Amino acid sequence: HNQDKLRRRRISEIRRVAKTMLKLVDRYTMDVAAPSGWRQQHGTPGGAVTRAVFNHVSADPETQALFDELGIAEDDRDDLFDTLDVDRIGELSMANLVQGIMSLR
Repeated sequence: HNQDKLRRRRISEIRRVAKTMLKLVDRYTMDVAAPSGWRQQHGTPGGAVTRAVFNHVSADPETQALFDELGIAEDDRDDLFDTLDVDRIGELSMANLVQGIMSLR
């Protein structure tokens, strides 16, 4: 019976994290935080996130709240782009973004 409770809690936590990650990815891939035309100037084709877009979206209070929900320490956020840009190409794929953030949890 205790294992069932633990399993349900774990599943609930996985769902919560997945929903939060989806919201975070949406913030970086959609224009929710960028002024009209801003993302077209600073984004990249194919959905990669540039440093400019990352910094712009990351500074938004709603994005900061999502980092809080995911347990990403404020100290880790200062250099987060560099931490996630493992290829050092100056842009993040969605896979790098998600994998990197999950590894920080």
